[in-house]
Amino acid sequence: MNNYLSSSGLKSLAKGQLLGNYGNVIFAVLMHYGCILVLNTYSSGLGSSNTTVGFTIYLLLTLAISLVDGLFLFGEANMYLKIACNQHVTIQDLYYGFKNDPSSFLKIQIFFSAAYLLISLPTGLALKKIRTATDSETILIQAIIIVLLFVLELYIRLAFSQWYYMLLDFPEYPAKKLIPAAFKLMKGSKGRLLYINLSFIPLFALGFLSFCVAFLWVIPYYQAVNANFYLDLVKKKTGEP
Repeated sequence: MNNYLSSSGLKSLAKGQLLGNYGNVIFAVLMHYGCILVLNTYSSGLGSSNTTVGFTIYLLLTLAISLVDGLFLFGEANMYLKIACNQHVTIQDLYYGFKNDPSSFLKIQIFFSAAYLLISLPTGLALKKIRTATDSETILIQAIIIVLLFVLELYIRLAFSQWYYMLLDFPEYPAKKLIPAAFKLMKGSKGRLLYINLSFIPLFALGFLSFCVAFLWVIPYYQAVNANFYLDLVKKKTGEP
């Protein structure tokens, strides 16, 4: 039986590892979300879902921003994995995905971004039907569809959640090998990761209540815990001490 670290154990590790690294990780948070905010702001008026051309532009812009967001997340995963391994980090580690050959990363990121986008489209349609529905049966059916799609997306995110870290550890893996490897790694651990994520809800609520200021601490804390979750998962599955 694998004795994985508990949620509290992972959090305790992350807190200690972040000491002395907050300057770099806070700057990384500001750079990442600042860039995505600017991209979303400037792209919001370029695409429209009212026409075929506008809808196509909207999909392409959404996918492009998702790829940029993914590259930042990949760089952050690199930072937190190094922190969890007690290695020195610099802000340059944030741009790991931009500076190195991104071919494997982009293939996988496009695959998952497209999957989440395909899930979001019927979800948006169901929400639109609920707003215009006049009978309870239609509302119930559309609500069930939304719940099922939410569960599907949540399952995919949990099942393949470790692929960023795996690609950092095994950059030579092609996409067709890394995706099933990431799924196999999470076998039997999706519930644990879900519990860890749910335990952060109060802290994320605090982030919103503080006008997002607390996110400068919450996001690095959350990311560091996830990096330690990956390392603990790999160590226990490979039988390392």
